[in-house]
Amino acid sequence: MAIKGKIVWNLEVRPLEVIKAADFSEAGSKFVDTYIRSTEAFQVPLADSPPSTVEIEYAETGGSDDGYLNGDPFYVSVTSTSSNAITGMTDIDFLYIKHTGYQYSSSSVLSTTANSADYIEIRTASDSGTIIAMLKTGQSIVLPFTGGGSGVDSGDFYFKSVSASLLSGGNTIAMEFICVKD
Repeated sequence: MAIKGKIVWNLEVRPLEVIKAADFSEAGSKFVDTYIRSTEAFQVPLADSPPSTVEIEYAETGGSDDGYLNGDPFYVSVTSTSSNAITGMTDIDFLYIKHTGYQYSSSSVLSTTANSADYIEIRTASDSGTIIAMLKTGQSIVLPFTGGGSGVDSGDFYFKSVSASLLSGGNTIAMEFICVKD
């Protein structure tokens, strides 16, 4: 069934610089490190900019192509072998990926076995592609694309369970996702 939904995201990166460092060598010093917005690096977006909102219609079929059915997630397995675990959509508009912190057991039920040791490595191609992100337990990433022929397909992304040093992970990870095509 087609559901009309809104997706709202807001990303704020706020580089800071210290203008006064605390001097703890002085007895009774009440100074604390004081930070201001960086004069060297820009903030994205500016503090007064609103979150981006996109209203689109998307298919909520509950499969490995879109990720949800009637509000329930469809989990995919991220293993120690790089694979494009999300496939089936061309010219996608939006991709949300989350490390659940649990091992994979089924597409409809989240396992009770934790996996907080391994990261989800996201690449643009199998083991040789550019690393987009490394997600640890509970972390997520939103990747918005230009709609209407973005040229980005759901199968363009590769996922792998890895250690912090990019070696193969010890266990599977249940990955939650939302993949949207207008």
